[in-house]
Amino acid sequence: MVKIDRILLVDDDNITNFLNVRLIKKLNLSTEIKIANNGHEALAYLKEARSKQMTSPSLIFLDINMPLMNGLEFIDTYKNTKTWNKKPVIIVLSSSDNKSDINVLKSSNVISDILLKPLTEEKVLAVVDKYFS
Repeated sequence: MVKIDRILLVDDDNITNFLNVRLIKKLNLSTEIKIANNGHEALAYLKEARSKQMTSPSLIFLDINMPLMNGLEFIDTYKNTKTWNKKPVIIVLSSSDNKSDINVLKSSNVISDILLKPLTEEKVLAVVDKYFS
């Protein structure tokens, strides 16, 4: 199986984060899993990685509905920042199939895919196969 150096989970739900970390560890998919509870924390982590010349995450799982900065706001800010040292695969995880949100996300040209929650072993393996094989 492919090993992904860093994965960033962006979700405000601690239970979802716990389950996703557990799944990623079970699959032995990554050496480092970072959690951000909202878009602000995620951007701060990415900026810190850039400023310290650390390797950015190769994969980001991004929730849409979060406080402070939601997934749509994160995407908007992310795409307008030109100095990222590495473009990760961004997979949106959502509990909603709101057509308006999906259209905005798809038109951003930043995200790689949109998956409905919950994250499952099959979904993770499909992402790995599609984007990292």
